[in-house]
Amino acid sequence: MGRTLSSQMRQISALLAAGMLAGCGGLRVPDPVPYTAGCPTGPVRAASEDQSQFFFLSSALPDCRDGSLKLAPFRHYNLTYGSGLYNWADERKPLEPAMVAHARETWIDGIARRLAEPAGKGRLLIFIHGYNTTFIEAHETAAKIGKLAGKDVPLVLFHWPSRERALSYPADEATISWAQGPIDEALADLTAKADDITIVGHSMGVRATIRAVLALDGYAHARPERVRKVVLASGDEDRDRVLREGGSVDMMLRHDRQILIYSSYRDTPIDLSRRVHAYARLGSTDCSYDLIYSRRALGKHGNCHRTFPREGLSVVSTSRIDPADHYDHNDFIEDCRTRADFAAFLRGAPPPPFRVDISEGELAGFEIVPDGPDPDGLCPPDE
Repeated sequence: MGRTLSSQMRQISALLAAGMLAGCGGLRVPDPVPYTAGCPTGPVRAASEDQSQFFFLSSALPDCRDGSLKLAPFRHYNLTYGSGLYNWADERKPLEPAMVAHARETWIDGIARRLAEPAGKGRLLIFIHGYNTTFIEAHETAAKIGKLAGKDVPLVLFHWPSRERALSYPADEATISWAQGPIDEALADLTAKADDITIVGHSMGVRATIRAVLALDGYAHARPERVRKVVLASGDEDRDRVLREGGSVDMMLRHDRQILIYSSYRDTPIDLSRRVHAYARLGSTDCSYDLIYSRRALGKHGNCHRTFPREGLSVVSTSRIDPADHYDHNDFIEDCRTRADFAAFLRGAPPPPFRVDISEGELAGFEIVPDGPDPDGLCPPDE
């Protein structure tokens, strides 16, 4: 099986390279007028008892051709501020939301009203998605994270127009960089409203998350200290750039924050990204391509997510979790034990017992163990 998987990865790498070359012909962008003509704005609707609510900011082209609001996989010169209501098919599966666009002031006021509710305690949860992701997929992940944080915490999705194709990696890299400014500004605006913000970045969205948090210091009206928690899951970003002394983590920790990082050597998409970028990615624990040459001999089991300890930083390996889909990298939300660890972080609770300390010498780190004690019955045996 190992040889087959390796062969498949080589094929995907070749296709990725071919996709890069194919992208040289440019992207056919549609005329936006037919897409946006039927897109009215409306008020923020409150959720009923059995519904959930989310807010979103998107730099994608809105598509209202069938009478409902959708987001197309193309950039747009105007931002879309909106909200949506959705139900759940079951405990783990959110249904597609019914969405409406708002004027910016209406959007801000809607979030502010939710933040004023006593049960939420001024908390706000923000999610930034990664590459090759549709809006519906981004919403689904955001909704699952929101459920872990609790219904009383308002949920905001920062959406950028991924091309939604495996071979559009270069286009997505360019687009998330293009979308950075609006993300930075929106986060700065929300720090003036919320007292306690958690921001979660996944995959390529980790880049935008880090940059937006660091950009807060440049906005006069921003309150950087109100971003209390940062989660970097399966990060498609250079590992050394983030973890080195004086790197992104150290800069984010200049304010009193907690940072949680999830990484795994089993993450095939992150390994493919490493093949494109040459050096180790934040979302991998593999030592084989570490910047420090002497660590490379430790190989994929070397736990190179470990780094020198900082107050407020937890770097957690999920490598011992066997993903159901070897081409997925969502174990932070799909695996029960990692999900329980994530939920504890979001809620300010101690980590569950299956997060174990694997620090060694001057390097600190953790891992999620699949066979550790579960005295509270958080994860049934079949999960």
